[in-house]
Amino acid sequence: MHPVVLAAEVHIRFVGIHPFCDGNGRVSRLLTNTVLMQHKYLPMAVPQIRKHEYGRDLDIAHGDGNHLPFTEFIAEMTLMTHRDYMRMLRIPEPERERDIREIKA
Repeated sequence: MHPVVLAAEVHIRFVGIHPFCDGNGRVSRLLTNTVLMQHKYLPMAVPQIRKHEYGRDLDIAHGDGNHLPFTEFIAEMTLMTHRDYMRMLRIPEPERERDIREIKA
């Protein structure tokens, strides 16, 4: 399983069991980033302006079992965050970003 797909699955499953009264989203995002970092990806972020889309795609994953929209969303956020880091550090696009784009293709 591709690391970004695995990270999305961990996120979906953790939120699905909802083990805490508060903080499930924050913990699931930490777990998602832990998976990414274990596979040598940078941690990803979801900008405030995209939170609605994040919630909608997560609801779709839990509602009808279609994980693809959320997985694509996580892939897009990972790619976007990587690009932001690379731009700030003036580093050319690495091979790994092309791998992320393949998930969305």
